[in-house]
Amino acid sequence: MNNHIKVLNLFPLILLTCLICSPWATESQESQRKYDNRKDAYNYPVRPGIPGKTPFWNTYSKRFMYAPAFDFNEIEKAVFYRFTAISLASNEEFSFDAETPSASLAPIWEKLPVGQVALICEGHDDRGQIFGLAGTRVFYRAAGYNGPYLKQEKDYGESARQALKFLFDFKPIQTWLEARLDTSYFLYCYPSKIIGAVVESMLLYADVASDDDGQKAINIAKNAAGFLMGISEPEGKPYACFPPTYYKDYQTLSRGMFTRAKEFQGQLMMTYPASVADIYLSLFDATKDQKYFEAAVKIANTYLKTQLPSGTWHLKVWMDTGEPVNKNVCLPTSQIVLFDRFEKQYQITNYKSARDRAFQWIMDNPVKTFNWEGQFEDIPPVEEYANLSGSWAMDFASYLFEHSARQKDIVLAEEILRYVEDQFVVWEKPLPKKEYLTETWCNPCVLEQYRYYTPVGAAATRVMLAYQKAYVATGKEIYLDKAKDFANNLTKIQNAQTGQYYTWWDTNPKHQIIGWFNCATEDIKAILEFNAFMKTMN
Repeated sequence: MNNHIKVLNLFPLILLTCLICSPWATESQESQRKYDNRKDAYNYPVRPGIPGKTPFWNTYSKRFMYAPAFDFNEIEKAVFYRFTAISLASNEEFSFDAETPSASLAPIWEKLPVGQVALICEGHDDRGQIFGLAGTRVFYRAAGYNGPYLKQEKDYGESARQALKFLFDFKPIQTWLEARLDTSYFLYCYPSKIIGAVVESMLLYADVASDDDGQKAINIAKNAAGFLMGISEPEGKPYACFPPTYYKDYQTLSRGMFTRAKEFQGQLMMTYPASVADIYLSLFDATKDQKYFEAAVKIANTYLKTQLPSGTWHLKVWMDTGEPVNKNVCLPTSQIVLFDRFEKQYQITNYKSARDRAFQWIMDNPVKTFNWEGQFEDIPPVEEYANLSGSWAMDFASYLFEHSARQKDIVLAEEILRYVEDQFVVWEKPLPKKEYLTETWCNPCVLEQYRYYTPVGAAATRVMLAYQKAYVATGKEIYLDKAKDFANNLTKIQNAQTGQYYTWWDTNPKHQIIGWFNCATEDIKAILEFNAFMKTMN
């Protein structure tokens, strides 16, 4: 007890922070299902930093599923360091000694129950006396996987068809039959993302709809694409033919959630044009209309002209001048996917060098630093590690699983998977903060990013596909179990009457609305792919 009091006296502010977070009493952590055939897999830290060599990516992290290591200070003349962790869930104290202040918490990790933890690291002299404080940290010890959690209760293909029919019937999508934008849907203030999703979802629906609805869906896709091409940057501009990230006439939209479209007027975000070009190629495949192919080529060519010597692109630029808005650069997975498609499907090799340089940039930067920055059009870019996300990390891990035969790439992709699970996957017992409304979350779920710490369906289905591809690449059954849990939860949460896939995976009544239908489109694509894969298993 004396040691406990000593630790608390050393960091009263940390204790206060823990109390503010409203920690709740939890049962001892349940036995975890074997991960990668190791019962102790959660003891292995995810890409631990090395002082002076490898950065510590977890400075802003709120929770950990895998034993973390922190960038605590070295104490001059300290002989060893004592780590003391106080579980505020069980009121227990756990400690161990290590040679460095950056050691991981592996020696005590399995013993820590799920819940808030207050950690202190002290440097000691050769007599065991405290020599100085190396660092403190408060975090949530997250629950590991203990599934499978859910059984399949609905056919995946039928679930996707119902979700597509819901989108098809949605008035702001039906209005495209008249070749006009319906200003009642406020999220059209993000045209590349949202109008692009209209085109993509209707192409998907055309494949499963009746002949009459299928033709209407194609017409909707063509009209929406034509509108997007019509508001794209003209020839001769720095980013010629790029569709806009923010709608210039946002004031015509009916609701007030277009503040970012107003704030970021005149800016382009470099991730979205590549996704739109990919959608144009799909529209070309469906219609054989050459203008869509040419639009995609023009976007790709502008990427060639604007690629930085490093291999990536500025994240945000001013449309008129082409100058960067800030120092942030984009994680170029969408560009890589686009360039690959040109080569593999259409035998156009013009973009191979740009693709290789973009790939190498990822390998040389986020793969080494783990700065998997959240890059969303409605969130301002921030400093390194302040707004991590799993989305682009998942895209790159999936790419490696699917395209690389090198064992070291597969191991890397698995490590990226562990990072995403560590920071964003919630299997059970989420961090209990009132402002997050965690009691309403539909677990298992996936949080989108630090700056929007909310369970979003598109984040979950991205992880689902990554687990599917991990299973194919490694044969590890646990990956398939995890993928099934997300697939089954998607169909469980789906509105039974309308077929709607909700943007948010929770029971908050405010979220049972027509949300971001680009997210629904991502969910539909993912579950269709997963359904096709599962049929190969039967």
